[in-house]
Amino acid sequence: RLYEADAGILLLGTGFDTCTAFHLGEYRRPGPPLRRYRCVVAPRGVRQWWEYEDVALDDGDFAALGAAFEESAGPGDVTTAPIGSAPCRRVRLRAAVDFATEWLTDHRQSGS
Repeated sequence: RLYEADAGILLLGTGFDTCTAFHLGEYRRPGPPLRRYRCVVAPRGVRQWWEYEDVALDDGDFAALGAAFEESAGPGDVTTAPIGSAPCRRVRLRAAVDFATEWLTDHRQSGS
């Protein structure tokens, strides 16, 4: 819903390496690699392990992705200003996700 609403992201004193919105680009790129995850769930209060397969998320290249996005961003896609002594960015979510989807498709191998 945030994507459809073209919400804003505030990166307060942090870089694009922590921009979790880029993970949506991982889901949207063609042929994302998958991995098995395990977690504890408690349906009806009974704890049990649950295993499922989902997109293998990797934020290892988010700093490079963010630098490329900021360099090619359109008007209003990224606004920078300090808040106190912290460098801050306001980012349009839709622009970031669309760019991430294309960038990840071009820069990551299918299945990796």
